[in-house]
Parts: sequence; structure tokens; C-alpha cells
Amino acid sequence: MYDGTERKLLNSLEIGYCSVILDAFEGKIMDVTILYRMVKATAESASKALDPCIGSSHNFYDYGGYPVYIERYNMYQHLTVELFGGEAQALFPQLLPGSWKDPSEENGRMWRTHLENVAVRLGDLEAYLRSKLGDTDRRVQSVVDLVEAHLRPSIFKVPDKEREIQDILETIFHVRDLPYLREKVHITYSSKTYVPDFTFDSLNLAVEVKLCNRESRKKELIDEINADIIAYQTKYESLIFIIYDLGFIRDVAQFSADIEKNPNVYSIVIKK
Repeated sequence: MYDGTERKLLNSLEIGYCSVILDAFEGKIMDVTILYRMVKATAESASKALDPCIGSSHNFYDYGGYPVYIERYNMYQHLTVELFGGEAQALFPQLLPGSWKDPSEENGRMWRTHLENVAVRLGDLEAYLRSKLGDTDRRVQSVVDLVEAHLRPSIFKVPDKEREIQDILETIFHVRDLPYLREKVHITYSSKTYVPDFTFDSLNLAVEVKLCNRESRKKELIDEINADIIAYQTKYESLIFIIYDLGFIRDVAQFSADIEKNPNVYSIVIKK
């Protein structure tokens, strides 16, 4: 019999996490780009949780984590209202506590319904925040979205070298008629010359591709990326690092978080 013990613990931890974030930003305004990226990640996670391959409305235990997404939505709603005031408040009301708060007290067949509801709201909030990005931020995000949507489906065999991934990316950029240069810009920093894989001068953007093909490569990647960030940001405002992983990066969220704590730096990990 389901008693909800594990879910209660998870939900309690989530409430604590959201409280910490809100306390940290009390009296402050969160950067809209950071908030957008957080909402985008959570919206994608909620959508994946609804994947019919995971379960069905008749196997409702798969959806018992819906309170986590509701807590996140409410946190994001609060931060969005702090940024955009009454407009955001009118468009995105909070999901008020009710029987949904504790899955063990809710009809299990309603769990998926709750998850569907919050997934839609997260998607709407993501779209709203995207519309609030500055023009350059929005165009850089479009490049991120393009890579996330099209790179993995365009790779038909396991790459041996980073150049193979670069070739596929170049095709994607070319088809979209994006104005890029490939390995044309040289940046000298601290007596060393760096050459970004792709540069977009109109977006003030550099894009770098990495291949993680062995366990020891993870640490090397972090060292390389940190060095690249320092050098590339002497010339470009925004940076995108695309890491194609052959199965050695276990905690993608932590890996990307360590990179993205740098301003205007995006990390895209594509799994084989």
C-alpha cells in the first residue's frame, strides 16, 4: 500500500529549497535570463515526466512527484511578479495549496492531471519570460534552442572527434542561414592563442564544441572550459559550450551549473 513516505520527504526538501531561494532574493530582483533558464529546465523536466513511455493514467504512481513541480512553479511565479508586477500577477496566479499538497491524501488518478496542469503553466511561464529577454539575449537563446532541438537527431554514428560534431553543427547553422565564422577568429590571452569553433559577431557570441569520450575527460573539460571562458570573454559577451557526452557525465545538472555560474555562459550537454 502506498503511504507517501518517500514523496513526503521529497516534497519537504523541495519546499525547503524553494524557501532558501526566495529568502536569498528577498528585496532583490533576479536576472530575467537566469530565471528564464531555470523555468525552461523545470518545464522540460515536467514534460518528460508526462512522457507516455514512463507511465499511463492507469499507472499513476509514476506521477506522484507533481508537488515538486507545483512548488517550483509557485517559486518562479513569485520571482516573476517581482520582476514584472501586475501583468505577471494577472497572467500567472499561484497554485494554492489544497488536497494536492500531499499525494497520499489525493486520489491517485488525479496525480497526472495535477502534473499536466503545472506542466502547462510552466510552459506558459517559460514563453512569457522568453518574450521579456532583450533582443540579443533572445537571439542567443534561439541558438541554444536550435542546438538542443537538432544536434542529437542529426548524429547517426558515434563521433570519434570533435570535428565531426562541428561539421554537423555547421550544417545546422548554414541551413538556418545564421551569419557565423568557423575557426576564423584568433584571441590572444596570457601568451596563448585561442580559436573558438564558431563565432557570431552580430550576436557577440562564441560557440565551442567538446567531446567527452572517456572518464578522465570530464576534469579536462572543466579545465579547458574555464580557460576558454576567461579568454573568449575578452572579446565576446555570450558563450555557448556544447558537450557531446558518450556516457561519462552522470550529473548533467551539476556539470552545467558549475559552468553556467559564469555570466552569459550556456552549457548544453547532449547525450549519446
